Formats: sequence, structure tokens, C-alpha cells
Amino acid sequence: MNMTLGWAFVGTGRLAEGTIAPAVQEQVDSKIVAAFDVDWARAAAFSDRWGARACREYAEVLEDPSVDIVYVATPNAYHADRAIAALEAGKHVLCEKPMALRLSEGQSMVAMAAKVGRLLGVGFHLRHKPSNRIGRELVSSGRIGRVFLAELERGSSKTAFPHDGWRSQPHISGGGSIMNQGEHLVDLVRYLTGREIVSVSARADREPIEDVMAAVCTLEGGALATLASHQLWWNTRPDFALLGERGWVRGAGTCSPTPNDVVEIHDESGTTVIQGSDRSPYWCEVDDFVQAVLGRAALNGDGMDGLCAIAVVEALYRSVREGCSVDVKPVG
Repeated sequence: MNMTLGWAFVGTGRLAEGTIAPAVQEQVDSKIVAAFDVDWARAAAFSDRWGARACREYAEVLEDPSVDIVYVATPNAYHADRAIAALEAGKHVLCEKPMALRLSEGQSMVAMAAKVGRLLGVGFHLRHKPSNRIGRELVSSGRIGRVFLAELERGSSKTAFPHDGWRSQPHISGGGSIMNQGEHLVDLVRYLTGREIVSVSARADREPIEDVMAAVCTLEGGALATLASHQLWWNTRPDFALLGERGWVRGAGTCSPTPNDVVEIHDESGTTVIQGSDRSPYWCEVDDFVQAVLGRAALNGDGMDGLCAIAVVEALYRSVREGCSVDVKPVG
């Protein structure tokens, strides 16, 4: 393996261009070497900006020995096929969320990664924020006692990404706010509490491309979690609260990709405020993945985390359609 890891970008839209590419450029063990997009002009422009080679065919990425990592940022419906092909070609894969639209597709991705001995990471950037790591440590250390209630919110605006293209087509996007925002909260509540979501009761403003979703979830052990996401107003109350039997924690701004958030710890000794993140969680996500590829750390946010999120998302949409509580399908 090269000491400097070569990255290929598959899908060169706004997310890739604005967040992951700068993070890869800044990461000392990484270099962008190739890019592919069904829009050749966009791939060419991306490659010019980042000093990479633009590929006219995806096979060129897979056959390139300088590519160690493939970052998949295509529209949602194409994640599984692109990721499986890259894994089969011997590349490590960092795939944007949702990892796949269906649980069976995600299971095929995990199986291929295991078969070829390559890493499959999922782009849950919020679990990489230092502030959210603090929240997780406070729970796992027992500082606030047993968590009985978790509350998480995240909002975005339709100006963040174009919503009149593939995001408006359910067979490609898979849905609306739950896919765009809510799945991040699903992963984050699992990460913060260390517990799986076992059942959900959700409502949305409309179907099949909802703008607003709210859900009450039951976690392992009986704790409850409320998740709320929308795509109508940018960065509204992107917070979490974890209420425990000996104290509670509030993360202000921690459910947002922007840095400069804070964590407040409230317990019998009073209130302690900790400055959280001083850099982009996307850089942390990229760096964490590189450290795992180089064998320096365990992978944070792997294919099994992606599968668990898909299972919860499937249950959320079923709950919205049927208007009832739905058990989450086990994936392990």
C-alpha cells in the first residue's frame, strides 16, 4: 500500500466538492488522484481544481493502481453498485449515506467487504465531531448515569443542495427529510447512547418526499429517543440532549456539520461547559478513515452501522405509511 493514499471521487457534486475534497486535500496521508462522474464536464472541472485525472468510464477508476480509496457520492440509488464494484476491485470504500436504499443491498456491500478484506465506511460525519465523542464518553463512563431520554434535532434548507433534481425522485433518493437529515440522527443516537433502536413511531408532513419528520424511538433497555428533522430552514436547533439518572448533557450545535459547538454537563456539581469542535467533522471523518486504512485505529462508522441505519429508516417509512409503531428488523 502506498504511504500516501490515492483517493478517487465517484460523483463530484456539491457535497464532494465542498466538504470531502478539501478534507482529503488537507489530510497529510492522502491525495486525490482520480474522479468519475456521469457528467463528464463536471468530473473534468473537479479534476482540474484538485489536480486529479478525470475518468470517462468507471472502469478506469477500478483499474487504476494509484487508487487506494474510492469515495462514493453518487445519487443514493447508485451507492451499492458503485461500492460493490470498487470493493471487488480491491479498493477501500467510503460511501455516503444512505449506504443503500434497501437492506439487502447493504448486506451485499458488507459481504463483499468481508470477502475481499477491504474497509467499508459510511459517511456519518456527525459521529466524528469531537463534541459528539465527548457526549458518547460521558454516557459510556457512567458520568450521568443510565440514560432514559435522548432528544435530537437537525434542520436544513433546500438551498443546501438542489432538491428539484434526483432528490425529488423517490426511486433514486429513497425519500426526503428522513434520507437527507434524519438518518444522521438515527446513527448519532446509536453512537451517543451505545444502544440500538428497537422500535419507532413516526409521522411526516407528506409522502413520498417528506419535508418534515418526527419520531419517538424505543432503545434497547427501554430508554426513549425523540428524533426530528426537516429541510425547510437551515441549522435550526441542531442539538442533542441526553438525560440520565445522575445528570444530563446538552450538545449545542452538535447535530450540525459546522464547528464551534459546545457541550454542557449538568449534574450535582453544577454546570460544566466544554468547547467542542474546532474543525470540520468532514476532515475528522476523512482522517479517521485514513487512520483505519493504515491500520492505526479501528474504523468508526462501518458497514454494520450503515445496515443498522437502513433498518431503522425502513421502519420509519413504514411507520409513516401505516400510522403505527413498527419494530426494527435486526441486522446482526
